Amino acid sequence: MTGAHRACFLATFFELTVGVGTARTVGAAGTEEEAQQAFREGVEAARQSHWPEARSSFEQAYALSPRPVVLINLAGAQARTGRLLEAARNYHRILDDSTSGETAPFRKAAAEVLPELEQRIPRIRVHATGHSDADTFEIDGENIPPTNLPGPVPLDPGQHTLVVSRAGVERARVLFSLAEREEREIPLALPNLTLVPPLAAPPNPTGAPLDLGMRQEPEASPERSRHWWASPWTWGAVGVVVVAATAGFLLYSYEHRERPFSGNVPPGNIVLQ
Repeated sequence: MTGAHRACFLATFFELTVGVGTARTVGAAGTEEEAQQAFREGVEAARQSHWPEARSSFEQAYALSPRPVVLINLAGAQARTGRLLEAARNYHRILDDSTSGETAPFRKAAAEVLPELEQRIPRIRVHATGHSDADTFEIDGENIPPTNLPGPVPLDPGQHTLVVSRAGVERARVLFSLAEREEREIPLALPNLTLVPPLAAPPNPTGAPLDLGMRQEPEASPERSRHWWASPWTWGAVGVVVVAATAGFLLYSYEHRERPFSGNVPPGNIVLQ
């Protein structure tokens, strides 16, 4: 189908889907009105080539009314906005539903669009070395079995991130971008990763608690923690000193009672040696 024929087909197709969509009820009145309104907004956005807005409206309409008429319009908007994988899956859903009378008007259209759409999907092949069963591979946060990596692995066009990790340790991260129809080979040589085992505890044949160098001083007894001035031994020693000093002073006064005060210390001052 040429570009001109495809544009004509899409315009006619949207007219057809509007008619089918408005002819059938959805269920509850509020849900029906919301679904119809979202569907009409999607069709109007598609006519103006506002494809992101069209896709958003069709997604809302399909969430309220999951019918083939909405699904095939959603797939068309997804294909126009680079969501090629989702579009292909939705077209396949219409083709696979061969027993429903609702999908009959759309199966031919899906069959005509799908082959060219699948040719637009880019693919990669990852040639990894140095990995084991313990490694996990993720592309854009989605787990990819290592057996699938030789591929080809289909992806949407745009930016992507490949991450390889083991036991929570990231081993490699590859950033790459893909264009439509591109097929890329990605060589990935993983470095050796040695996990350091935890240190083993030293042997302790006695079974006694191990001394790891973190000693805790024993709590001071009430007798030791008492202030020096509150101890009776301190006051006993002070009493001895006071008695000895008093005796010495009396003896000195007695020996020098007749002599005048002499020295270089003014009266009233005390010098402690």
